[in-house]
Amino acid sequence: MDVVWGSRDGFTFSKIGRFALFGFLRKPADTWVGTKVRVRHGSIGPRSYEIPRHVGSYLVEKMGSYRNVTGSMSERQHEKVWAAVQADMERFARSDTFKAMEYDERLFGESALIREPKEDSWSRRSD
Repeated sequence: MDVVWGSRDGFTFSKIGRFALFGFLRKPADTWVGTKVRVRHGSIGPRSYEIPRHVGSYLVEKMGSYRNVTGSMSERQHEKVWAAVQADMERFARSDTFKAMEYDERLFGESALIREPKEDSWSRRSD
């Protein structure tokens, strides 16, 4: 969860599974299109959304911080993640995690992906 503010407005942001929730300190500008979820009617699904530029910049920055998380993982942590992926590749390929990684790769390149463990430590453990 984050609280984000600027000189003219601010919002709270929370990511829960597939949902991004925003709370506003004052009524948002009309540049939010297709984002409101109505309780009594409608459906949630893929569609076109428009958000203010500064919010988009914030989200891109947040996604970029994921690289810092994977970059700070120990070699042992990378080995565990890689082993889990390798154990059931078909399940992983159908997962939301994989879909999110595909989007991240399009935005940030291969550095956004889970890297394989270093060859020497992986081969030592798999012998």
